[in-house]
Amino acid sequence: MSTMPSTLEQWMEWLTPEANALVFLPTSAAQSHGLLPMRLTATQLICAASESVDLARVGELQFQVQRQILVVKVPASALDLALDRAYGRRVLPQATDLLGAVTDSAKPLPADRACHADLGWSTEPLQVIAVTSGKGGVGKTTVSANLGLALSQLGRRVAMIDGDFAMPNLHVALGMNPKRTLNDVMEERATLWTALERGPTGVRIIAGELGAGHLASLGYNDLCEKGLAYSQFGAHFDVLLVDTAAGATASNLSLLQMADEVLVVVTPEPSSLQDAYAMIHMTVHQRPGRKIGILVNQARSESQGKLVYLKLMSFLRVLPASISYRGCLMDSSHVRKGAQSRQPVLLSQPRCDTSRRFQALARAMVGLKVVDAPRGIVSRVFRSAAGA
Repeated sequence: MSTMPSTLEQWMEWLTPEANALVFLPTSAAQSHGLLPMRLTATQLICAASESVDLARVGELQFQVQRQILVVKVPASALDLALDRAYGRRVLPQATDLLGAVTDSAKPLPADRACHADLGWSTEPLQVIAVTSGKGGVGKTTVSANLGLALSQLGRRVAMIDGDFAMPNLHVALGMNPKRTLNDVMEERATLWTALERGPTGVRIIAGELGAGHLASLGYNDLCEKGLAYSQFGAHFDVLLVDTAAGATASNLSLLQMADEVLVVVTPEPSSLQDAYAMIHMTVHQRPGRKIGILVNQARSESQGKLVYLKLMSFLRVLPASISYRGCLMDSSHVRKGAQSRQPVLLSQPRCDTSRRFQALARAMVGLKVVDAPRGIVSRVFRSAAGA
C-alpha cells in the first residue's frame, strides 16, 4: 500500500480480495455500505470504499461481523468494477446468500450458558466499566444508557447490568419493557443468557425489577452465586457496563471493586462534589491503585467542567489511584426531552453536542481514536491508542 495505483488497470489488479475476506462480509452488507472486503485477520476486516465513511454505520457493521473494520479509500470507478467482479458473477450464489442470511444479524446467544461455545472472536479481555455517583439525581443512569449505546456504535459487543437493585431504571432510560429481570435470575426462573434482552443498537441488558426491594442488599458475591460473575460475559462481549446505585454502601462498593474502571458522575453542586469525594475515597481505600474516571454532568461550560475536576483533584491527588478527567456534558434540553420520551439522546438527537460528547467519551473509554493516514489511501481508521 506504499504506492498508489495510477491507472484503472492497476487499481483492478490491486483490488483483489482474499477469498476468506470476500465470503466473510454478507453480499447485502457489502452492496448497501459500498464496501469491498479485502483482507481478513483474527480481529480486523480491511475494506475498500470510494466515498467518505459514515463512522456510525461502520460501527454498526463492526458489531454484526464481530471485527474491527479498517477502510481504504479508492476511486469510485475502480470500486464499482471490483464489486461487480466480486459479487456480480458468483459461482455459488446460493451458498453466498445463505451466508448473508446467517451473518446479517448479530449472532444469537445460546439458550443456556452450560452449552455455550467460545468462538474466540475477540482477542482482548472483557472490559468492565462501572458507572456510579456519590448521590442520586446527577444523571448517572442517563450516562450509562447513552455510553452503552455509543460503545455499541463503535462496534463493541456491549452487555449492561442494572446494578441499582433497589430502584432500577436503566431499562426505562433505554425505552425497553423487559420480559425477564435480575429478579428472575436470582429466583432461578432464568439464567444469565435467557435474562439478557436485546436493546437499541444491539446492546444486551439484564434489567432490574421495580418494586423488588428485597434485592437492595445484593452484592457481587450474590451475583456470582447465580452465574452473574463479570467473567461470564467475556466469551460473548467486549464491554460489560454496570450501572450501579448511588452512594458508598457495602453492596455497591462490592460491585465497583471488580470493575476495570469506575466512572464517577458528578455535577457542579457542592453536595455532589462532597459525595463524589467520599465515594472515590472509599472506593480507592477498598482497592488501592485502581482506575477512576471523573465525568462532570450538567455543566454550564467547558471551563466549569474542568474547574469541577480540578477542585476534586485538589483533594484526591494524594490517593493511590489513577484518576483521569473524562470530560463534561452540558446541561441540555435534548437530554431532558429524551428522558421524558424514554429515548436516549444518542438516538433522538444523534448530531447534537451532547451526543458527540458521548461518542467521544466512548472512544476514550476503550482507547480508540480516529486518525488520518498518509498518502490519502486510508481515509479513516479506527486504531487502538496503545498501538497507534
